[in-house]
Amino acid sequence: AVLKDFTQTFKDIDEASLAVVHARQERILAHAGNIAGKSYTLSSVWRIACGLGYDHPIENGFTLDHNSGLPYLPGSSIKGLCRYVFEQYIAAAQNSKNFNAEKMFDLFGSDETDSPTSVQNTGDIVFFDAFPEKVPAVEVDIINNHHGQYYEQLNTYDENEGSLPSPMETESPNPVFFLAIGTHTPFVFRLFSRSRNTENLKIIDSVILDGLTIFGIGAKTSVGYGRFMGPDIKWLDEAIVSLCKQHNEPDSMNILRGKSLAKEWTKISDSDLKDAVKKTIADRWKDASVTINKSVKQIYDQG
Repeated sequence: AVLKDFTQTFKDIDEASLAVVHARQERILAHAGNIAGKSYTLSSVWRIACGLGYDHPIENGFTLDHNSGLPYLPGSSIKGLCRYVFEQYIAAAQNSKNFNAEKMFDLFGSDETDSPTSVQNTGDIVFFDAFPEKVPAVEVDIINNHHGQYYEQLNTYDENEGSLPSPMETESPNPVFFLAIGTHTPFVFRLFSRSRNTENLKIIDSVILDGLTIFGIGAKTSVGYGRFMGPDIKWLDEAIVSLCKQHNEPDSMNILRGKSLAKEWTKISDSDLKDAVKKTIADRWKDASVTINKSVKQIYDQG
């Protein structure tokens, strides 16, 4: 009941408080200049659990901005995610020109824990705290822990004392409640380059998008929390919904493999987005094992 009451308070938050936060960040980006700064608006695929490990009056933590009272994703967490993704790039690229330890230290900074010879610096890329585009829905979620007694015994088990009792279905689960940001919440991610290095911004572009869409941010990412839709998925999903309504088509698969979507795709002006959407469409065809008409394929081939 306490958590449900807590979620109701977010419905009373004035959108003006959030507008002030976004306006302040936009002013900073404007001061940095169009060349130096970047902004991304991405919607969450499902819920976001942020700050579960923090001390909090509701027992299980939840990240709230002290000034506005709004949930947010700390810039330090976004930076940490991007650095982790960059490390995966280094391992895959085997120290290429753009993905090596030296470039990682340049982008994200370094200290004595990275290397005994590392020069301490803050890094070229500054990550802002990411706030929702509008006041989000906050929901009560649950982790329903089973066999708590068994796992407690497992941690202290001594094989010299006999066999370990098996987990029993007669044990009662121990539900744990926590707060999460609702599904399909759009967040605005902003960053800039201190040195106004356009090459660094290009590198970070793929890093942050891969981090948010593939790995996710916050807690419980391994079970789907904290992941975001890339611009290609957002465009495709919205286009399919719109075309289903327009053509009174209940089966979205008919839209996915039909001419109406292909013709809509040709109208995309951003070449990078266009290529990404084309790849996503092809992936969905493959996953669904559908046969595509030659005339539809021709539209995508000709662009």
